Amino acid sequence: MHMMKQFQLKTTTVFLIVIFLFSACEKESASVTPTVPTETTGSIKIIQDEFQGKSIVLAGSPAFNFIVAYDRELDGELLSFEPTSTFRSLPIVMRDTEGNEWDIFGKAVSGPRKGQQLNSLFSTMGYWFAFSAFYEEVSIYNTTEVPPHQLPVSENSDWLIPFNQILDGGPGIDGIPALVSPDFVAYDIPRNIENDTYLQDDNLVVGVCQSAQLKLYPHPILDWHEIVNDEIEDTPYALIYCPLTGTTTVWDRDINGDIQEFGVSGFLFNSNIIPFDRATQSYWSQLYNLSVNGTNQGNTIRNYPHIETTWATWKRIAPTFQYLSEATGYSRAYDKYPYGSYRTNDNLLFPVIYQDTRLALKERVHAVVVDGKVKVYRFEHFK
Repeated sequence: MHMMKQFQLKTTTVFLIVIFLFSACEKESASVTPTVPTETTGSIKIIQDEFQGKSIVLAGSPAFNFIVAYDRELDGELLSFEPTSTFRSLPIVMRDTEGNEWDIFGKAVSGPRKGQQLNSLFSTMGYWFAFSAFYEEVSIYNTTEVPPHQLPVSENSDWLIPFNQILDGGPGIDGIPALVSPDFVAYDIPRNIENDTYLQDDNLVVGVCQSAQLKLYPHPILDWHEIVNDEIEDTPYALIYCPLTGTTTVWDRDINGDIQEFGVSGFLFNSNIIPFDRATQSYWSQLYNLSVNGTNQGNTIRNYPHIETTWATWKRIAPTFQYLSEATGYSRAYDKYPYGSYRTNDNLLFPVIYQDTRLALKERVHAVVVDGKVKVYRFEHFK
């Protein structure tokens, strides 16, 4: 890979920490979700908002650990939503004034619009520090303060991000092996007994819905592989997950008619994963959603919607689905978290260009990105 050779990046002792954590795996951090939801522990709340001239609707619940965001406009009509009552109604999360009921995937399941789909937004869950480091204008729902700051521009014409801010994460190219067409296990309730998988109820999982089929990608495997090249029927996509920023994107692998396979480069920008495509060896930024170096430089990439929640909640959302098998072909301790106490402390393993102290660095928020600007929504907004 000739483009890989141009890197002569400074490696510090902090990079060795990552290598050690991947090899030793002696300590698993505390749970990222302290409670398992029941039908009586919470409700679903709806937020209707305006951002960058776009009318959006979000449904969420801190007790059930999910936030989803959709465009309110459909077929030229601006829909008005209200929540369903409780967890008992899942997967239905909201209804509109036309009499339609909508599920968590943004699909109308009853009413005159039955079968129609709300347009998804470029949005994701993630740690607060990631969004404030990547974007110059980040607003928080129900606040007016947007501290001004300017991010550096690239002084290297070969890169769309500052080359001197690209860091070596330690494991090296393909040191974290991406998965390609992995095995899945069918799950349906009530045939499967509870807790008959490697998953615990408080494990975070990422769900993808395409062509009415559901696939589930648990964090305990994503923490070790970060990228899954997969497809549903004729829809090829790559799930890109960065455990350091807690962000997930689902990328269309069809780029200009070529089906790409993505790998983990081992390099980071603002502590965020830099994937590369194997066909052209171009580098991509997950949170900028574009290629930042190589033949594909400047190309953006289509995102497919996804849902991040807990295993406990997911089983109520989708009684029939396929989940990623532990039989990946790699020997990894999937029952261990490879980054020690990273999820529960306030420390970063790698420096970022800018830190915004309005929120705790690792508070999990849902970020909506429109025209290069970001608005984040906290779980407390859905209480």
